[in-house]
Amino acid sequence: MGIEEEYKAPRFKEEKHLDFEILSDELMYSPHTILGCGDKIVISGYSNSGGPTCYVYDEEGELLEAGIRQGRGPAETMAGYMNVTEDNGIITYHDIMLQQSLSFNLSDFFSDDVLSVEKKQLDLPGWCSFFLEIPDGRELRIISRSYLNDLELPQRTIELMDREGDVFSYDSSPFEDRMESYYASSQPFVAVSPDGSKMVMGSSVGMVLEVFSLKDRIELTSVRKFMEPKITPNEYGYERRPDSVYGMEYLKAYEDGIYALYDGETTYSQMSGDRNRLLFRNIATFDWTGAPQMLYKTDYRVRNMCLLDGSIYAVLQDREGKCYLGKAGRVTK
Repeated sequence: MGIEEEYKAPRFKEEKHLDFEILSDELMYSPHTILGCGDKIVISGYSNSGGPTCYVYDEEGELLEAGIRQGRGPAETMAGYMNVTEDNGIITYHDIMLQQSLSFNLSDFFSDDVLSVEKKQLDLPGWCSFFLEIPDGRELRIISRSYLNDLELPQRTIELMDREGDVFSYDSSPFEDRMESYYASSQPFVAVSPDGSKMVMGSSVGMVLEVFSLKDRIELTSVRKFMEPKITPNEYGYERRPDSVYGMEYLKAYEDGIYALYDGETTYSQMSGDRNRLLFRNIATFDWTGAPQMLYKTDYRVRNMCLLDGSIYAVLQDREGKCYLGKAGRVTK
């Protein structure tokens, strides 16, 4: 098992500049997740109160359909668009706020009939900061407890519940400081391999990657400590120290490895001095031990990305804050 005890910035084997082709007009909503589904691109996001949260495009960037409005109705979601998965054409929203999953067949999106949506109420534990239904029927949950209370309990617990309801737990954290652990896991970045056998978790402060096996139970297989959190608590939560470096934002998992939206150079003081500065202009890849592989550099802030037919599709943001759907080729590792 590869465990790194000291922080060490990633060194990539190769760097490549990606020239993105802009496919769409400006996205008139706030995009969140992008998925490749057959020959379609699905972007989830927030438009306005009661507006659609699911937008379907073809591979040329033409908007085909929009739906799944925000709300509490039978075919609506409140926050599920923030955690969306796809499996064999089935799109599933995972809503922490309502403790619900919402699923629908993407092909039904284009039918004249009323869209058939399946909702399932979930009984999630307290302090649950993330949950995901794996396509094989298991459920993944992350519990991030207060760093000020319940000190006799682990700050973080990762639970894997099998189809029979048996729960396997992992209680350790790569952060010795309970406050750092709390903020790293209260809004974690998580991705599961397409076959459901592996999971990667990334910290939302600093940059630490943990890789787990999910074959029979949950088992840590690798930890890579790339960047220190460098945060200080305040009355509102925490603040970054001036020399803290922005690490990563969002993860995607594929059989060939892990993809992360990556910065790795911008400090908090630089960002404070230039609010128009573009963060996370890179897409970094790692193997399933967490070892750095490729660094793709772009001219945009990459809000999220996915792979489809050998290309990278991404939600891109320019310096004016406008977002677009873009496409670029990629090299094979």
